[in-house]
Amino acid sequence: MDTSINYYVVTLIIRGADNMKKLITGVCCAAMLFANMTFASDDSQIKVYLDNEKVSYDVGPVVTDKGPMIPLRFTLEGMGGVVKWNNENRTVLCEFEGRTGLVTIDSEKAAFLGDEIELDRSTMLVEGRTMVDTEFIKELTDMNIETNQEEMSIIISNLDEESEYEGEDLVDDEEDYDSEESEQDRISDKTEEDDRSDKEISNNKIKAITEAKDKSPLDKVFSKRKDVFGVKIFATDGVSDKNFNHAVNIMAEYLDNDEDGSPDNKAVVEKLLEKEAAMILFKNENEEEKMMDKYGDIFDSLTNEDSLQNLYNEEIHVDGAKKGEFDASYEEILHLITHVGYADVYPKELGEKPGTDIANAMDIARGGQFIKIPKKYPEKAWYSYYDDTADYSTMVTEYVYWALTSMLGAQDFEGRYEEINEEWKLNTKDKVMSKDKGAYEILTNAKYKLPSRLPDGKYEVK
Repeated sequence: MDTSINYYVVTLIIRGADNMKKLITGVCCAAMLFANMTFASDDSQIKVYLDNEKVSYDVGPVVTDKGPMIPLRFTLEGMGGVVKWNNENRTVLCEFEGRTGLVTIDSEKAAFLGDEIELDRSTMLVEGRTMVDTEFIKELTDMNIETNQEEMSIIISNLDEESEYEGEDLVDDEEDYDSEESEQDRISDKTEEDDRSDKEISNNKIKAITEAKDKSPLDKVFSKRKDVFGVKIFATDGVSDKNFNHAVNIMAEYLDNDEDGSPDNKAVVEKLLEKEAAMILFKNENEEEKMMDKYGDIFDSLTNEDSLQNLYNEEIHVDGAKKGEFDASYEEILHLITHVGYADVYPKELGEKPGTDIANAMDIARGGQFIKIPKKYPEKAWYSYYDDTADYSTMVTEYVYWALTSMLGAQDFEGRYEEINEEWKLNTKDKVMSKDKGAYEILTNAKYKLPSRLPDGKYEVK
């Protein structure tokens, strides 16, 4: 195969309809010139400039039949961004000045905390480096990106700064897109930097709690909404602002337990976004039923019903333990995170079906494997779930909630043991540690990055 370096570059900034013919011509020429993708080393003919400084690559830009692509890590880190690989999902999570983006190897989809776009070119791996459509960099950073045919260059600069290069602009591209999320795999050990830990590479913080940045069908149903790392929380007017904001903060603390401004387990957040997970808050069960009847067509149209978790205003108790009241925010929000997120990201360990590590631990806690609710659990059981409407998956969800929140201290206040002991008997960390060693070992395994501190509803990036 001929691997000689030949390049045809087009500009990425649409300035008017007149340039469309040039765009079409340019793409056609590219298709004829590059039946096969060509690769570039650091001394390639295509040069990338960041604020007029040339960017050095170990594996340079590539050209596909649809146009040029540039190395993601070296480009974004040169701009002060953060790039993180997920080997299991073949995804790359990027952070830049409070904004996050996600691309998936061999996919044209990209996600920006819930907003989706479709790129012109699929993200790909070339010699162990992720190559992305320049549009992804543009969307993530809000930078101006121009390519110049005569100069054989791609120029990245702030939108409020004019580039010193004045080659002919051939194209320009701006569209509204849709997202997705998944992404990445690491196939190269080219440098040790790709294996850096989250702490070593996460100096940049992203804004955890934001107002709605995209549209959702549920915006027509609920009057209140905030997003936590892109995960949506909706509420009706029947939910007080105090309780709504409390729930938002509980979600943020569960996902960013060390409060460093970045999710502790980004793969779980990505999964929550992928499955369009959301909390839906109502005043009470009666209001929920009325809203479901009124907006039944909207709820029926949703494809993510299994990714919705309800919570009632009347069961939210800020600082409830001090008054002997359990705050259901601890339970319902954790249900969403573990059922929709962790169970899918770690199917063999935390999956909610018979035979997984956590399910095996649960069956020991119940005194046997019961696919359906038994009439009576064995006397030795310390977890006895009797809701006959629950399937096996729900039993696992509840088990994880009981074990983890007991370890975190949520079940240890005056009168609580008496309320829950018919279903769950290990209401403290010491009890779980001594009696349910299986659950304790799984839920404290650093691999999963589950919460290790009980949220207090006062999320604040340190």
